[in-house]
Amino acid sequence: MQQPYQQHAGHDSLHGRPAVQCGAAAAPGSSRRQLGRAALRQRQPQQACTVVCSAANTLTGNGSLPLADKRILVTAPRQYATKLTTKLLEAGARPLWLPTIQIAELQHEPSQQALLESLRDLSRYDHLAFSSKNGITAVLGALQSWLGTREAAVEHIERSGIKCWALGADAEVLLEAGVKEVHRPREPSTQGLVQELIRCGEAQEKRVLCPVPRVLRPLVEPDVVPRFLTSLAQAGAEAVRVDAYETGVGCMPATCAAEWELLMEGELHAIAFSSTAEAQGLVHLMGGVGFVHQAVRAHSVVLAAHGPYTAAGAASVLGVPVTCVSRDSSTFDGLVEALSNTIGGVPTPRQQWQMTEGAKLLRRAQQQGGAVLPAGPSFDEAWKEDAPPEVWPA
Repeated sequence: MQQPYQQHAGHDSLHGRPAVQCGAAAAPGSSRRQLGRAALRQRQPQQACTVVCSAANTLTGNGSLPLADKRILVTAPRQYATKLTTKLLEAGARPLWLPTIQIAELQHEPSQQALLESLRDLSRYDHLAFSSKNGITAVLGALQSWLGTREAAVEHIERSGIKCWALGADAEVLLEAGVKEVHRPREPSTQGLVQELIRCGEAQEKRVLCPVPRVLRPLVEPDVVPRFLTSLAQAGAEAVRVDAYETGVGCMPATCAAEWELLMEGELHAIAFSSTAEAQGLVHLMGGVGFVHQAVRAHSVVLAAHGPYTAAGAASVLGVPVTCVSRDSSTFDGLVEALSNTIGGVPTPRQQWQMTEGAKLLRRAQQQGGAVLPAGPSFDEAWKEDAPPEVWPA
């Protein structure tokens, strides 16, 4: 006797989605993909919500959250992914982390020596301008390695008289370390920092030390840092660049087969970028810009960016418009809110088909007494047979 198609209750280990319960009923001749999709898509989409739910509201049901059941690919490095994925979870999303880049300490010995040399006498500079939290961590770490303790590192900064600048919430890292005064530009971006220096009369003939990343191949340094240094020079300042940490590809392409499949099959609602380099890393890991471009176009995957500069950079890398952009880029709350307003409660064409046809399939199965699902073609073959062309493009 033919055995029913069974899968352990819980979650599919490859795709991270709820597993089909053992012995699930389906209409005779139904494909396994039809059964799985029908079971997953019974819920109707939620209405978009402009309010990102607070972590304090722990008893809110998932179905009431603005990003309920939305699969969002997070490409940020570990240092940022933790905060972003937490906020996405609080909004009901199902984030999937693919570290397309990684942030690490300097391994290049000449760069290590250059960083330490620039930090020995900070009194030579008027401003210490950090363009990222990673730069802050790297500078504090280098000073601590040299002076022995974190307290000695902070005292070295304070005694020099240099003015520290950081973007948005990054300033909290310096304050928590013990730095007494940290300046923040009104616009939390490198260009906003330049404009704030100009507004305060602190740009002309001032020396500005800028700890920035050393970008490793195959990545190419995004335009953000060169444009930052150029803008400082145009404002009359002397911008002193120093590599403080390294940015490279986050993992090997051979380890990304599952994420590649999810992207190509239209299982992702959105991809969230916190930097331009992440878009470069995604292209490298997914096998080229052509694959990413095809998947985004075919499945209406929303591209989201943390701020307008990241949006512009990612769009130039991918050749596809980045339509979801956070208005407030001081924290990831703005990005989560932008995603909630863009994809909250909005199903893709494929999901709409799954919900309507899947419901019909379950009704037929119930009417016919819950027939056992027979062996059938592969998931991919079954889906292409069942779905119309506009849902699964050839």
